[in-house]
Amino acid sequence: MKINKYFLSLAGAAMLFASCGTEDLELGNSSTTPVDPKCPAVEFAANNTKTFEVDPSEPAFNLTVVRRDSVKASYDIVVVNNEEDAFNVPAKVEFGEKELSKEITITMKEGAKQGEPLALELTFNDADINPYTTGLKTISVNSTIIKWESIGTGYWLGNILNIYYNVNVLPLAVALEKAVTANAVKFRFECPYASVCTAQDELGAYVGYPYNDPENLTGNVEDVVITITKEGASIAPVSMGIDYGYGETSMGSVYGYLSSNIASYPLGTYTETATGGNITFPANSLFLSDNDGPTPCSKGATVLYLSAADFMAANEE
Repeated sequence: MKINKYFLSLAGAAMLFASCGTEDLELGNSSTTPVDPKCPAVEFAANNTKTFEVDPSEPAFNLTVVRRDSVKASYDIVVVNNEEDAFNVPAKVEFGEKELSKEITITMKEGAKQGEPLALELTFNDADINPYTTGLKTISVNSTIIKWESIGTGYWLGNILNIYYNVNVLPLAVALEKAVTANAVKFRFECPYASVCTAQDELGAYVGYPYNDPENLTGNVEDVVITITKEGASIAPVSMGIDYGYGETSMGSVYGYLSSNIASYPLGTYTETATGGNITFPANSLFLSDNDGPTPCSKGATVLYLSAADFMAANEE
């Protein structure tokens, strides 16, 4: 189905951003320190993920190390910061002959604190680093041990894409997972806009997004993560996996990501019931963004019902 975009005045959206001033550049000594021609230029790949969530049953993650040398060799990994001594870090990274990239595995120790991010910072010996290459000489990551549990099917009704496009708000069935941390309750589900519609369930909700054609999909399928704290409910910005001709489309909470004005861009509310409850994001709580920039979703509330019973009860009212 062809989706045509409304072209809106984005004056309101422009107010979300503070203007970026030009920073003065300090012009220092143009001389450079010579690098030993035998330097292997060991570094962390620039595209390494820096935030991890790991399951308690397998609390590990990988980092990619690269180099510019080709001989068989090993290089010391230097630990700059190991918060609460929570991480097991290999002493060295070992490369075979002509091997230019290598993954190292970091594990979190038994008994490491769960539900809160812990920080790890790593580097290499100075003699192994070329300061003029483009990778990361030092990497700082955060890892959280968190247990996600399936809680069944939820129902998402999003007043989101209709800010740009002539589409109806349709119920989308999503497979929900829940996690409880020290300071928050989290829900997550695969973004329902990142696929074509394949079916309707017994309640009339769609599996996939009915307005999509295959050519609208980017293949970038991410999880929508809702975090609920005492302050309210928020969604970290996430790619929606679609492009209707205006670039990759994303959504998320305005407050905390694009604005600090909670009065104008409120957080969501979490209402618990015996069967689960719902999370409601009022108008202007969320934004939609593509190549034209972000726009607050002002046409109505977006609601996630946490069970079929809650969805049916809301539709009976």
